[in-house]
Amino acid sequence: MHEGLGEYLAELVHNSVQAGAAVVSLELTERDQRVVLTVTDDGKGMDQATLARALDPFYTEAGKHPSRRVGLGLSFLKQLCEATGGTMEVDSTPGRGTRVHADYPAAHADAPPVDGLVAGLAMLFGYEGDYELQLRRAVGDETYEVSRRELAEAVGGLHTVEGQTLLREFLESNEAELRTAATR
Repeated sequence: MHEGLGEYLAELVHNSVQAGAAVVSLELTERDQRVVLTVTDDGKGMDQATLARALDPFYTEAGKHPSRRVGLGLSFLKQLCEATGGTMEVDSTPGRGTRVHADYPAAHADAPPVDGLVAGLAMLFGYEGDYELQLRRAVGDETYEVSRRELAEAVGGLHTVEGQTLLREFLESNEAELRTAATR
């Protein structure tokens, strides 16, 4: 299992980028004491047999992870949802993309902390590659949305130390505003 929610999101978005997605959409909501996340991409997708194998932690596509022989993104998320009494759905169509949706109770002892989310989100926006990442983040009824393209235009290179610093400051500010507004 992963230490924080950002690591789960990093695995899922990284899978989308590696699947050749041009557009990855991430929706992350905390509401009514639940965490709901959805990652949708227009990557290469999977047939049902590949999808079944992708849920096995001891399977990974040949050559996908040169340094390891296991795939952990979907299998760890599945394990998290099972451990917390949550749900996970994966819909995928070859040539059209994949949608992963998970919903679990935030207060469950096995739920990963949302703390450290900014570091995970900053990493997602900084992945190498030619793709668009669209984030919709909500706490209660408060929401912010941002895209990778908008961030790159505002802070410059998302791969540089300066770009990552500015990106983290932006995300921390938005997360603080969400939490403050949600408690009013």
